Amino acid sequence: SDPKYDHHPSVVFFPGPLMFCSFTRGRVGTNEQVDIYGVWGIIDGDSYHWDWTGLVISHNRDNLDDDLSDLSLSYGGNMVCLWTGEDGEHSQDDLEIYFRYYDGKPPIVMKTKPEDGDTDVPVDVDILIFFDELIDIDTVNSDTISIKGKISGERNWEEPQLDYSQEEKLFQLTLPLIGNFSEGDEVTITVEGVEDYYNNPCDRYVSTFWTEGSSQRFMDDKVYPWPNPVSADTVNIRMTLYHNTHLTFEIYDVAGRRIKTIEQDVEPRGEYDFPLFIGDLGSDVYIVVLTAESLETDDEKQFIQKIAVVR
Repeated sequence: SDPKYDHHPSVVFFPGPLMFCSFTRGRVGTNEQVDIYGVWGIIDGDSYHWDWTGLVISHNRDNLDDDLSDLSLSYGGNMVCLWTGEDGEHSQDDLEIYFRYYDGKPPIVMKTKPEDGDTDVPVDVDILIFFDELIDIDTVNSDTISIKGKISGERNWEEPQLDYSQEEKLFQLTLPLIGNFSEGDEVTITVEGVEDYYNNPCDRYVSTFWTEGSSQRFMDDKVYPWPNPVSADTVNIRMTLYHNTHLTFEIYDVAGRRIKTIEQDVEPRGEYDFPLFIGDLGSDVYIVVLTAESLETDDEKQFIQKIAVVR
């Protein structure tokens, strides 16, 4: 750095709640450890770097004795200033300050629009994916990011285009999908491989919504048991439900005798596995009759499945 800055202390002042401009997770509770590894000052286009072993933190210019552990950080609208200069005067013009901050590896929070669980979404919708932190733009532009979509378990879409929105200081991914959806589609979005600004990997994210028309049919026609054959005490009956539904399972032997009946109301929206207890059945082939009745309409469907129990 320029020698004229080597021996002049720089002090960071917080006039109110501190905003890290999405470079951190935001709120840090009192007495939590806060590590600031370096401060980069950019003055008139020239960069200066200080490796500080400690910082003097103050909420105002008159009190310079506050300890880091007493600092409470939160999102807000206040400016962060670096006060520096040969004669101790502060300088703000053409000055930016960046904190490299760590408190473990908090996951970046993602959300989508349409939101997870939405129903009756217009078929001409574009999907927006928002991140509450800055993500690594180089990562997004490389092959490491994976944003996959499934439409009713069959159709897929191409890799998305990237759009950076400064509004709300969020990164925004736009999936231009107009014309890709049909009525009654179940749409699943999976986002993985994203890294934050400091290359911490983000958690895998999955979101599901349903397009308009799905409310007109309360479940898909594809219903099947798994595993099959089954040696365990439970067999799962997989189905996709769009309404709160009353399920009735009737189990028959091959001679047509009804062995047991199980009834239950369920509230899932989407793919669902109903655990059907068969621990009291011996080795044989059985017929499972499922009657599904929507609790929101008068619709009713019936399915017949065969399971093989092996003991």
